[in-house]
Amino acid sequence: MYFGQGDKMTFEEKAEQITEHMVVNEEDRVKCFDPMLIIAIISILIQLFKLWKDCNKTVDEAVEDMINPSIVTRVIVRHVSRNILNNDFNEFVNKVPKAIFAVGINTNSLEISEMFNEVGV
Repeated sequence: MYFGQGDKMTFEEKAEQITEHMVVNEEDRVKCFDPMLIIAIISILIQLFKLWKDCNKTVDEAVEDMINPSIVTRVIVRHVSRNILNNDFNEFVNKVPKAIFAVGINTNSLEISEMFNEVGV
C-alpha cells in the first residue's frame, strides 16, 4: 500500500491479489511473488485502465467489463500481457490474464473508481 492511501485499493494491492490467486491455483509461490512480476501486472492493469479512460468508459461500465469481460477486453488484456511479460515471464503469459479475470469478478465500483483516479489520465 502506498503511503497516505488509507484503505483505498491501489494497483499494487490488486496485483498482489492476482498473484495470490495464481498461488492458490498451484503456481510456484516464489515466482508468483517476484517483485518484477508484480510490477509487470501493475503495468498491465494500468494499460487496461488507460484504455477504459481513453474510451470514455464510466466506472459502472468498467466494473461490468471486469465482471463479464467482452471478447475485445479479453483480447486486449492478453495482447498487453504478452507484450509486457514476453521476455522475462514467458510461463505467465497465459496465466496472468486468467488470474486478472478471476480476481476481476470480485471487483466493485469503489475499487474501480479509486484505480481510475490513480491512473489520472
